Amino acid sequence: MARILRCHAKPGRAEDCMALLEGLLQGSRQIPGCVFASLIPPAAEREPHQFVQRFATLQDLARWQESAGHAQWRERLEQMAEVVDAGPIEGLQVWTAPPVPVAVPPKWKLTVVSWMGIFPLVAVSLGLLTPLLQSWPFLARILLVTVLVVSLMSYVVMPRLVRWMGWWLRGK
Repeated sequence: MARILRCHAKPGRAEDCMALLEGLLQGSRQIPGCVFASLIPPAAEREPHQFVQRFATLQDLARWQESAGHAQWRERLEQMAEVVDAGPIEGLQVWTAPPVPVAVPPKWKLTVVSWMGIFPLVAVSLGLLTPLLQSWPFLARILLVTVLVVSLMSYVVMPRLVRWMGWWLRGK
């Protein structure tokens, strides 16, 4: 579960906005359930700062958004920027959020964690479904297995794996 804030700094407030967002970035490590945060500075003067936070669950995100700390931070930010909240987003959208090369785990680690979820799902799906679907055409069987595996990976398995393996993904 993630959210992306797009912050257009008010005239003369770009540096203040960036400083506040950098403070939130550092503070995100203390937010319960926040597994990743990154700050994407604007590519050009009139473009927004983008702040990405990923949470282990929707409940973790909701707890943060309902907290006094969030309300204080949001009030300060809105004094210096126009804020557009593009979240929450989930499923495969979470894994395709704009990356920040410094903060994103290495691809090989993401590949290992993805495999840790895909391998057992494919093995169990094929083991359970093959006897039941022998009369189905090959492509229909593959369609069913891939829809099942992708859905479970996006909504059930990957969020848990990222939470459980976050210490390793982040190198801590």
